[in-house]
Amino acid sequence: MNENTCVVVQCWEGDAHQVEQLLPFWQHHQVPVFLQSPADSRVESKWEGVTAIHGGQRGWSGHHTIDRQILHFEQMLDLPFDWFFYTDADAVCLSAQFPENVYSGEFWSNILSTYDFWTKVNEYKEDDSTGERELQVKEACKYLSVIDNGAMDVAKWHQLCPVVMQPPYFIPRAILEQFVHTAKTDVWKDPLGPPDDFPIPFIDWFYPALCRHGGIPNHGFAFDGVSMPTWHRHWLERARNQIQGGGGRFVHSVKDVGVAQSLYDKWQERRREDEDQTFRFELGGVAGDDFIGGGIVE
Repeated sequence: MNENTCVVVQCWEGDAHQVEQLLPFWQHHQVPVFLQSPADSRVESKWEGVTAIHGGQRGWSGHHTIDRQILHFEQMLDLPFDWFFYTDADAVCLSAQFPENVYSGEFWSNILSTYDFWTKVNEYKEDDSTGERELQVKEACKYLSVIDNGAMDVAKWHQLCPVVMQPPYFIPRAILEQFVHTAKTDVWKDPLGPPDDFPIPFIDWFYPALCRHGGIPNHGFAFDGVSMPTWHRHWLERARNQIQGGGGRFVHSVKDVGVAQSLYDKWQERRREDEDQTFRFELGGVAGDDFIGGGIVE
């Protein structure tokens, strides 16, 4: 199962509690797991079969975060695997077996429109109930505020970079090599003068820029992916309904293990796969339809 594949979790010290809670959802793929964090915001491993690697500076946006991302790609290429399930600390794949289609040799991700993503991030800086309380959010909004200041209207923004690519990602080794090459020879060759379709140093727009400039084949998970704030009850129900309808395998963003377990239970109810084993946790809430965790808001 999942031959020549590993799981790499992007995280930082502020995610350490999520890493501990969601670790079983990465371990159920029965492949090696790596925790990849900035050198100045480390997440260490205390689990067998889980290895910590570090590099770069912490942050959610800014030039240094793109430098860090390229370094992290290079670290992944040092690992002896051909396929990488590359996820954030708040994203999971609900099936133990990765589906055959993601082994197509292309880059796979959740895809959102730039406008939807920009709107949500701007809301985060005002809304503490979202669960996105990290200082990086406000830092990112400083970059995104160029839209508000009239330097770039939304219509032009869409024309330049219409989508963001969000976790989790599934990346073959050959694509990782293309990412590094395209970044160093094109998109990030001159960080002070990046291409017009990558005007803001923000990871979510970095992936589309790499794909466009490198001619890199890519796919969205589409109905098989979920990228929505599941700490809101409305969005959680939408995610559950999508899973009930036969999709929603690749889930982002999950901030609470009780929510993750609820979605996993729905997945198990919808698709009974032989290799999956239902598991529950003592940490972080109660699973099931009656879950009302502290992270859920109306």
